[in-house]
Amino acid sequence: MPPLENFIGYGFGAGAVALLGFVLGVVAMRYVVIYMPADYFVREPGAGLFHDQHPIIYWTYLIAKNLLGAGFLLAGVTMMITPGPGILFLLLGLSLVNLPGKRQLELRLLRVRGVKLKIDELRRKHHRPILQIPPK
Repeated sequence: MPPLENFIGYGFGAGAVALLGFVLGVVAMRYVVIYMPADYFVREPGAGLFHDQHPIIYWTYLIAKNLLGAGFLLAGVTMMITPGPGILFLLLGLSLVNLPGKRQLELRLLRVRGVKLKIDELRRKHHRPILQIPPK
């Protein structure tokens, strides 16, 4: 059986990685929420960033964006059962991935009591207009 020190070292390392991931995730989430266009939820979904670029650039961007979104979705689901801003991470992940029905799910999460209030408060603090949400 390995010595107890190995278990403690692994636990500390895993905890440090988890803490770093949490902090980086919160920073990224705040950045996206603050700089998301105010009309993101009311405008027609367009072709997206880099759509008119070379196919290699466009597909690289699309794959990277979806992988990052999947990571945030996984973190959000994890935070729904552990401490953390799970719903906000779900919103961030959903905003990045390309899925059918994505817009309806994002709007449903935004309509959860308190979520939009927190997002609007954060955007006001950084002198950004509040998010526009279409009526039900």
